[in-house]
Amino acid sequence: MFGFGKKEEVKLVGAKRKLEHAKKFNAGYQVKSKREGKEPNPRLAAAIVWAMAVAAAVLLGEAIKKGETYSTGNQGFDKLMFGATGPSFAGSPEIDYLLLLVIRGTIIFMIAGIIPGLTLLWQRIFDKAHMNVYIGFWGVTVGLGVVYLLSKGFFADVTKQFSQAFM
Repeated sequence: MFGFGKKEEVKLVGAKRKLEHAKKFNAGYQVKSKREGKEPNPRLAAAIVWAMAVAAAVLLGEAIKKGETYSTGNQGFDKLMFGATGPSFAGSPEIDYLLLLVIRGTIIFMIAGIIPGLTLLWQRIFDKAHMNVYIGFWGVTVGLGVVYLLSKGFFADVTKQFSQAFM
């Protein structure tokens, strides 16, 4: 009547309250969180990888300044990526250098992201959410190489015939 013998229960908040509430129900009860059912946000991971690509561009720039030479066979791409003197964008050498680092880093990021991007695309197309990441990654890598080797001659012939037909 006056509260003698009653235990005062501490009011729980947040995750602890949800867990205690879940224990009261049967074993199949699930505690739902605010993020449950939502896709994970890959922006932070992409930003970290892009920053690493810009850092690789800085290292590439330092190697080029010390006399290292690289070539892909494409003159314009080689000048942008491996040229000792970069193109002038804004007129100021410091701003041009920073813009060149950002452009080089973005190109490295895009080239390095082809295989993981195709792996993610393959995973989503075939709805393989719980696939082994390593098997998927290597499968796409080998598959991309095989497709390139098999289609290299075919696409060259088609492009040649197409250009001859219209020029």
